[in-house]
Amino acid sequence: MDIENLNRSLNPKYLKESYKLYWFLAILEEIKNKDKRTINQRDLAITMVIHACRAIKENDLIIGKNDKLTETIKYLINHNKIKISKNIKEDLYRINDLEFEKLLKEITHWVKYRFLTSFYDEELKGVLDSRRNKKIDLLSQNNTKIYEITEETIILENDTFEYLKANNSILNDWLKYKFLVFLKLKNNDLNEIYDYITKL
Repeated sequence: MDIENLNRSLNPKYLKESYKLYWFLAILEEIKNKDKRTINQRDLAITMVIHACRAIKENDLIIGKNDKLTETIKYLINHNKIKISKNIKEDLYRINDLEFEKLLKEITHWVKYRFLTSFYDEELKGVLDSRRNKKIDLLSQNNTKIYEITEETIILENDTFEYLKANNSILNDWLKYKFLVFLKLKNNDLNEIYDYITKL
């Protein structure tokens, strides 16, 4: 596992939005709960929404002004489709709504590629931003470093999967610190930030 590039990918100082943090949090959670290398992108998006919803609805935190996570949660709240409860995951899976499905796809559309950018620095030199996603897609299939991207899933590289599985708890604590730094840059209420971090 290339920890140096993972650290670069999740450096809060360079994150305008929260996508990458929630993406990696969702990956860790899926590994912990399902113990499988192949992870459905929709499952990752729903897990991201759950954690982001707690930040926005329970702790009134800003996680990014222009991201689709915030837009998705506002849509769910405005249409009375979500409430924070122990059944929130089941409730989200039961929603039958085309706009919600569209938003879930938009959540994962960029992050599944851009999370990998740091791992392919050399290969992406000189590649126009508009062509980077396609290039990363090909690289993930032919030179898998973290995961391969398919239409509906990501498939974790075997050594990466074993590392994330064995170090899940440690990485989760490390990620909490990343969230703490990121949220401090966006919010002033430290009490709400600390309260939220304890729920991750």
